[in-house]
Amino acid sequence: MRIVKMKNEHLEQIILAITKFGIPKGADHFSSTEELEGYMDKHDFQGIVALKPDSNKIVGFILYGMGYLESLEPFKRRFRKNTEIGYISDIIVFPSFQGKGVGSRLVKAAEVNLVKMGARKTTLIVSDSNQRAQAFFKKNRYAISEQTDVVGFEKDLKWKKEAFWFKS
Repeated sequence: MRIVKMKNEHLEQIILAITKFGIPKGADHFSSTEELEGYMDKHDFQGIVALKPDSNKIVGFILYGMGYLESLEPFKRRFRKNTEIGYISDIIVFPSFQGKGVGSRLVKAAEVNLVKMGARKTTLIVSDSNQRAQAFFKKNRYAISEQTDVVGFEKDLKWKKEAFWFKS
């Protein structure tokens, strides 16, 4: 499995995969590369993709950036940029690659980059009905921080920037 920085050439594959496999309940939905690019630009999000080792086919991706959700209450969620808090916006691993460590590798790569960007901790939300995603983030040492119709998770990033290397 290769983990690389998301490039424009990956966007169409991501949209096709979302259309084919669907998206988890409560996840952001993108129906075009323009919508995905606009979403990433609006929030200054970056992306990382997992590629099959024998091809350039995407098997998963993660979007992340610096900031947090101001509230977890429905209709009050507003993303605020911040220089010390990272946010994982979306992570999707295609069904035939789930349970094989792809998601954990994507999360770790995003965390490494967030630390390099200055994050001391990272946050994310998961639908309250998505038990599998909640178990995944608990396994990756995230703790529940708040719960409404979504479950907020956070993790302290106590690493030293110099200790990590990520191939872009």
